[in-house]
Amino acid sequence: MDKEQQRHGELEAPLLPGDGGKAAAAAGSAYALVCSLVASAISVIYGYNRGVMSGAQKFVQDDLGISDAQIEVLIGATSIYSLVGSLAAGWACDCAGRRRTMALSAAMFFAGSAITSVAGGYAVLMAGQLVAGVACGFGLVVAPVYIAEMAPAASRGFLSSIPEV
Repeated sequence: MDKEQQRHGELEAPLLPGDGGKAAAAAGSAYALVCSLVASAISVIYGYNRGVMSGAQKFVQDDLGISDAQIEVLIGATSIYSLVGSLAAGWACDCAGRRRTMALSAAMFFAGSAITSVAGGYAVLMAGQLVAGVACGFGLVVAPVYIAEMAPAASRGFLSSIPEV
């Protein structure tokens, strides 16, 4: 204990581990890496959603009997919905926290995908894409912030770049 801590009676743990804390630091870095990889999955989900909807245009058009203009609006609106989700993500993070907002994003994406898959008409299809698009916007904003906040200082730059890869 140093003299200042003795004088104030503080028995706090040091912020950074000393020589004996290398195992704990390695375990913390491994945990941060796993959390970063899981949080970065939202980027994959966003790309998957866009790719599937773009690839399924013809089949959706044939099954639901919608026009070319409607399918164009459907695909284009997903970007608008993601924008709305990304704008609302900061407020949601402040209210519920990063981890809960990421869980909300995952639940909303699941719900949006479920709605889209059972859609019997254009309106239901748009509703499903609305929910999924907002969820993707949430996730694309929240995941990098969550990673930056929970990553150890020594590996913050590396871990924060994972969603971009």
